[in-house]
Amino acid sequence: MASTVDTIATLTSSHKNWHFSFSINARVVDKTDVLSWRKEEEDGIKEGKYFTVTLKDKSGEIEAIFFNEYATKFYNTMHLNHKYNIKDGQIKDNKKRNGYELIVTNKTEIERINIGEPVGIEKYFKKIDN
Repeated sequence: MASTVDTIATLTSSHKNWHFSFSINARVVDKTDVLSWRKEEEDGIKEGKYFTVTLKDKSGEIEAIFFNEYATKFYNTMHLNHKYNIKDGQIKDNKKRNGYELIVTNKTEIERINIGEPVGIEKYFKKIDN
């Protein structure tokens, strides 16, 4: 388990396509409904469900995808504009968004947090000097 808090930019610039230990604090800025997926493979048709959230911290954004049992487990605990500490998962290329995505796995831990300043909102405000 990660002992320090990483930024989203660190995840997307230094790791991909494998499982590793990380910890990020991020706000949910977008969330889909639970959707169905279907894929034809040589050994038959596979079906399931998923939902996604867009996570944002001061360094950037990443889409997190919750498939099947993780969609069931986490859908009602991930809320818009709430902050979470997310530990562990898989970072993969996301060609549609020209970046990376976080795949929630059996190693992923998610905990709601309320620490420090709002995550990712700093760019909307300008400091005014007296």
